[in-house]
Amino acid sequence: MLARPAVALASTTFYDGDQSGWEAAVGTWMTEDFNDTTLNPEISVVSDLGYIDTTYGWWWDQLNYSGGPTTFTTWSFTTPIYAYGGTWNLGETGDPPDVGGPGSNIEVLINGSWEHVGVIDGDYIDVFWGFVSDVPFTQIRLQAYNDDGWTERYVLDDMVYSALPQYLTGGGQITAGEGKRKNQNVVSFAGNLGYTEDLTLMGQYQFHFHNVSVDALDRAIFHSTAVSTLIFYKDSGDGPAPPPADANVAYYIIDGRLKMKGGKFVDGYTIYAYVADRGEPGKNDSINFALWDGGGVVYSSTWDFPHDSSVLGSTVTEFLSAGNLQIHSE
Repeated sequence: MLARPAVALASTTFYDGDQSGWEAAVGTWMTEDFNDTTLNPEISVVSDLGYIDTTYGWWWDQLNYSGGPTTFTTWSFTTPIYAYGGTWNLGETGDPPDVGGPGSNIEVLINGSWEHVGVIDGDYIDVFWGFVSDVPFTQIRLQAYNDDGWTERYVLDDMVYSALPQYLTGGGQITAGEGKRKNQNVVSFAGNLGYTEDLTLMGQYQFHFHNVSVDALDRAIFHSTAVSTLIFYKDSGDGPAPPPADANVAYYIIDGRLKMKGGKFVDGYTIYAYVADRGEPGKNDSINFALWDGGGVVYSSTWDFPHDSSVLGSTVTEFLSAGNLQIHSE
């Protein structure tokens, strides 16, 4: 089984005690106020000890670091978000809110692989803490974080987050070989690309070249570092619903780094890609792409590429042999 490419590490800007700065950075956002037990429809939560306290309109939780079973709280979002925050109370004594502890902070992690983002101070009393990421994410995990502490009780009020209004998500693989060459020219890819309300491009994608005709590229990895072009549009083909969207095709250019087998990442590479979302379950989705090193095409297949033909040449669409690509519009 081919491994799914990992989503790359995020770069974040923190807004510590600066809610107005966070709001200015994202422009529009959604709020979960915890005034009733029904969460916003795009949110779900898995928590060992946390719950919504409707008496006070907040989320109460206890995160255990040691001295007993370790506990977590994980918030999930059906739509990729790029900004998150809230008003946190970790340090107030008395009941309510019955929070505090021996000084443990809260560690914040994202992206399912639980990449460390930051730490919320254990002394905060009704302080806004939030961040904006350059990589979209769909999960946030909270856990106690302090070598000297074993637990942290806290309340969270008015949890805020900002979603991408239009984005491409998912991944898959293509296999160009047939018969005895069935495992030849296998490339897998995954990630998220989109833009914010102010049309700032963001996201990251990763490509793995597992067994390709260019032997030097076998087991090479491309990791994007910047999105320079992202265009969504609707052609005459099927898709994308579900989910509903006003586009079924995306064209993107991403700059990045390439690591050959046994080597180090080297800058100066670009991927040009054209993908189609033809609906569920993804068997009719397709991708055309080429890897370029600034001097010419390093790897491509025989595709009919509708953009930048001077760079990419003649090409034919590759349908996914596994996976699913989804274009979303809010």
